[in-house]
Amino acid sequence: MKWLVLAGAIALVACGGEGPAEPVSTSSATEPLGTATLHWTLMGRADDAACTDERAAVIDVALVSPDTGGVLASFQEPCASFVTSLPLAPGRYAARARLLDTNGEPRSQLVELAPFTIEDASVVVQEIVFAPIASDQARSGSGV
Repeated sequence: MKWLVLAGAIALVACGGEGPAEPVSTSSATEPLGTATLHWTLMGRADDAACTDERAAVIDVALVSPDTGGVLASFQEPCASFVTSLPLAPGRYAARARLLDTNGEPRSQLVELAPFTIEDASVVVQEIVFAPIASDQARSGSGV
């Protein structure tokens, strides 16, 4: 139930940080929207300390066409949210996500989400488990 309230409260913003995002449409505006919900963890952890430990400020998400790879929309959410939802028109989508620090530098590997289909009023949930970037693994001695 908490994620429903959170999803309703989250204003998805474009990378430029200007206001709420419009639903991404690949079809008629009269069709009911579906929802893509992303849940993420950092090496299995979903707590504020995980974001702090990895120096990750935001998750950066690009919604892409699975056919062309072209970016349909992009947005960022605070790392410590660990969930975000995006209203989408029915259609096929894919996504790419990574964690960034406050300077926009990567704090995780890029994760490519498999294509998914949004149908009328459907909810598709995608789980993302982020690992630290390779240089951090080598520095900590954990290796790849």
